[in-house]
Amino acid sequence: VWSVTFASNTWVDPTEPHDLPNIPGNWFGPAAGVDDTWVDSGFSKAWGKNVGNVPMMECLDAGLSTTNGEFPGDGCSVAELVAGTDPLGGGFKLCLDTANNSNGVTSVEVDACTELIAHNAPASAVDSGGDGSSMEEKLEALANVGDVTVTRGPVNQKNGGYSWSIEFLRDADGPCQQKDDASGMCNSPGNVPKVCSSGGGGTSCDISLLTGGCERPGACSKLAVLDATDYSNDVRPLGSAERQVVVVKDPDYLGWADGSIVAASSTFAEYKLAVDGIETNCMQHNAAASGVASELQAALDASSIDSSVVKVERIRSEQDAPNGFLYYISIYDAGDVPSITASFAPGTCSGGDFTAAQEVTVESVADGS
Repeated sequence: VWSVTFASNTWVDPTEPHDLPNIPGNWFGPAAGVDDTWVDSGFSKAWGKNVGNVPMMECLDAGLSTTNGEFPGDGCSVAELVAGTDPLGGGFKLCLDTANNSNGVTSVEVDACTELIAHNAPASAVDSGGDGSSMEEKLEALANVGDVTVTRGPVNQKNGGYSWSIEFLRDADGPCQQKDDASGMCNSPGNVPKVCSSGGGGTSCDISLLTGGCERPGACSKLAVLDATDYSNDVRPLGSAERQVVVVKDPDYLGWADGSIVAASSTFAEYKLAVDGIETNCMQHNAAASGVASELQAALDASSIDSSVVKVERIRSEQDAPNGFLYYISIYDAGDVPSITASFAPGTCSGGDFTAAQEVTVESVADGS
């Protein structure tokens, strides 16, 4: 059994030379342009060549043989353990509605939307060299925006996303209420309506051209806009998911129901998981991914880590979980979750005990934020 990991998911500034320490995770070679992409995938060269959900490999077994006959048709197979997630790409449009959300100060009351803004747009005209691609230039092109200052935070190296902070300094001259005597600049636009606020009939921001994978069950937003009111109410952008893996294994191949190598249809073992001090109900060793997800969701809902969303994928790996299963667990909207623990000692559950070397372990994959 060979396990292949495509190690291309480390973000590195593409405009800097890529040296050997960038491997694994990225690539080796001379600097690239900020907008350069890989030919096959179209993803930014800030990532390695095989980032994202890589197409399945094929097994060409024509050259394989056995000592006792024809090579079996299923003797060589390829299975996906964990699907890759495409990084963020594309662009979006921001909309500012001063017509339906008038504050009585802005001089131009229209519902206006920007041209497409790249997902990695520079903050200011200085940063873009005045080519019109920056967040500042896109916003100042709107009829209801005067002068703004924009700063951009560091890249989120887990997905390629950015955060921009926008300060509305001066109103558009529509005409504006006042101009200063020194420079003839307009007054502040007052308490500007929240960008992307579609209340009252305004246009929603357009994120249809933002690309990138999202595995979160239910609603998944690639764009969040927060204002001073949000921050005063302790609202923050959602962070990355917590990822852990539960390993259920039978390394001595004693056998149990649904075993990948040694199956005993009437033999079951049960265990419990606990998160933040709250235990699940007993679960069979071969529980479906949906069942494990439901149990963990119930435990999280009963803990201090409420308002979280759980996703579970069950896969087989003879190397990592012999005769058993791997359960890849993603917990969204919860920040850094304490390690999940497993209980499988004899007598833990009434539906069957783990015997000899059979066990359940839990490993951390990535901390949430």
